[in-house]
Amino acid sequence: ETANLVSVLEEREGRLVLTGKTPPLAPTETIYSARFMGDRGFVVTFRQVDPLFTFDLSDPTNPRVVGELKIPGFSTYLHPVGDHHLLGIGEDRDEDGNWSSRRLKVSLYDVSDLSNPVEQFKYVYGNASAHSEASYDHKAFNYFPSRSTLALPVNGWGADWNDFHSGLLVLDVDVERGFTLRGSLSFDDVYIEHGVGAWSYYYQPNVRRSVMADEFVYAISDAGIRVADVADLSTPVATAPFTPLWPKDGSL
Repeated sequence: ETANLVSVLEEREGRLVLTGKTPPLAPTETIYSARFMGDRGFVVTFRQVDPLFTFDLSDPTNPRVVGELKIPGFSTYLHPVGDHHLLGIGEDRDEDGNWSSRRLKVSLYDVSDLSNPVEQFKYVYGNASAHSEASYDHKAFNYFPSRSTLALPVNGWGADWNDFHSGLLVLDVDVERGFTLRGSLSFDDVYIEHGVGAWSYYYQPNVRRSVMADEFVYAISDAGIRVADVADLSTPVATAPFTPLWPKDGSL
C-alpha cells in the first residue's frame, strides 16, 4: 500500500539533513505533482479523485497539512500565478476515475486561504484521445505573466483514428473570470502541404514547444515552426517547414 509525505531537508556542512516531515497522507494514492512557494507547499495525489493538499512549511521542523481539496481527475503540473493562485494541467475524470472518461484539463486554483483551496475555474479540451506534452514535461508549459496568457501544445484524434490533429492552444487567464480561448495555431495543413501528412498511430509530428514574444506566438513542432499574431491565430504570418521525417509515400 502506497503512502506519501513531505520531507524538509537542511544543508549542514555540505550535507542534507532531515529536519522534519509530515505524517503519511493519502494512503493507496500516488503523488502526481508538487509546487513549493516560500513557506507554502502544494501536492496533488490521485487514485480516483484529485486531492490537492496545502502545506504550511514555515516551521521546518514541523511541516503540516493545512487544507485539502478533492475533485475528479488530477493535475500533473502546477504553476504559480501571482501569490494566491496556481495553474494546473492534467486530466478531468468522472467520479469513479475511469480512464475512458478522461479529458485534458487546465485548472485555476485559488490558494489564498490555505485551509480552503478551491478549483476556481477549469477548461476541458477535446475527447479522450487529446493530450499535451505539458502534462509530463514542464518545458512545454508556457505561461506569459505580463499578458496573462497560457500556451499549450495539444494533439489528438477525431472520430476517425486517421484524423490526427496537432496545434498550439492559447488561453487568456483571468483570476476573476477564468479561462477564455484566444484560439489555436494549427499545424494540420503543414503536414499535408509539405509531405508529412502520413501520420498514423505510430507517427504523429506533434507540436512540442512555444514561444511568446512581442505580439507574436511561435509554435514549434516536429514538422516545422509557425508564427501568428496573438490577436489572430487563425491566420499564420509565416511557416518554416522541416524536411519530412516520414514522406507521404511512406518511403524512408
